[in-house]
Amino acid sequence: MGLLWGYPFFVEGEHTGQGVAGLLLSVLVLTQMLGGPLVGWFIAHNPWQRSTVVLGIVGAMAGSWAVVLLWPGDAPVALLVVLVIAVGLGGPGSMVGFDVARTFNPASRLGSATGIVNVGGFLASLLIVLAIGVLLDVQTPGGSTDYSPRAFAVAMSVQYVGWVLGGAMIWRYRRRARTHLERTQPETFRDMTGRPPAAE
Repeated sequence: MGLLWGYPFFVEGEHTGQGVAGLLLSVLVLTQMLGGPLVGWFIAHNPWQRSTVVLGIVGAMAGSWAVVLLWPGDAPVALLVVLVIAVGLGGPGSMVGFDVARTFNPASRLGSATGIVNVGGFLASLLIVLAIGVLLDVQTPGGSTDYSPRAFAVAMSVQYVGWVLGGAMIWRYRRRARTHLERTQPETFRDMTGRPPAAE
């Protein structure tokens, strides 16, 4: 939304007008600015809930996009504000990956782990941006950039591929990571959960 397709989606897909589209993107930036410290504060005090926070943000993004894309006609501006706030929280939510990498990797591997998190996030985002563009072009004959609301709805739906795959992998690996932490670092496990490991 912030990199490329948000502005044309609002103007051409939802017919908000340029001024409203600009305000919506400003709300996106403000949400990221305010959401970052809030998400950081929460996970610092609730480290065991990091993946739950991320899954919640992914669910909020997927749910708000579903309502907007399925809305008959143009979605109300209030609903678009909700969408922008949910998407805006995605930025701070993605940063949680760095904290997870720091927790579950030895110091000798932190550089590599951080690099994987960083590159993985940007690669996923750029692939989605590319896929949206390709789907818009496929649905729009003659090389025109006058995309229809239906074309935007279909193209924006490609985000669900990333959300479903990413959400499934978070769910899968958080179970493995928690089991590993309980087995290899019982004191850290106790500090994070407030309960003793199963072995005790």
